[in-house]
Amino acid sequence: DFLDAVNNTSGLKVTASLNASGKIELAATETVDVTISASLAGAGGGTLTSIIGLTAGTTSFSPNSTRQSLASQFDALVSQLDGLAFDAGVNGLNLLTGSSLTVGLNETGSSSIASSGADLTSTGLGVSLSSNSFQTDDDINAAIAAINSALDSVETAAATFGSMGAVMQARQDFNTAMINTL
Repeated sequence: DFLDAVNNTSGLKVTASLNASGKIELAATETVDVTISASLAGAGGGTLTSIIGLTAGTTSFSPNSTRQSLASQFDALVSQLDGLAFDAGVNGLNLLTGSSLTVGLNETGSSSIASSGADLTSTGLGVSLSSNSFQTDDDINAAIAAINSALDSVETAAATFGSMGAVMQARQDFNTAMINTL
C-alpha cells in the first residue's frame, strides 16, 4: 500500500520500490530533496516509526559524480560528431550537412545523377547535449532514445549513399570499358 501511495501520487517527484533485501527505497525522479515527515494523517494517525520503522528526516540532493562524468563524456562525443560531419566537406560541398551533388555521367551533360545529402550533425540527428548532467533516469532515457533515432537516420543515409555510389561505379565501369573498346 505504501509503494502504491508513493508511486501513484501525482507531482510527488519520488518513486518507491523494494530493493533485493526487501527494504523500501525512495528515489527522486528529479533533482529535488526528499523529505520524510514524522506524522501520518488519516485514520489511526501514528508516526512513520511506529508504522514502517522510518524516522523523520530530509535528504539533500547531491549530484552523482559518476553520472556527471558520463554526461561530460557524452557531451564531448556530441561535439566530436559535429566536428566529423563538418570536416567531411570537399571544395565547399558536404553531403553530411545536407548539401546536394549532381554528377554528370557523359561528356555532354545530358545524363546525370543527383545525390541529396543528409544533415548528420547533432542537430540534424536530434542528439543534444546532456540535460541535468544525467542526474535522473529520464535524462538518460531521453538521450538513449535520441541516439537510437540518430542511428536509424545514419543507417538510412548510409544506404542511400551506398546505392548512389553503386550506380556511379557501374557508370564508371561502363565508361572505362567503352574507352578501352574504342
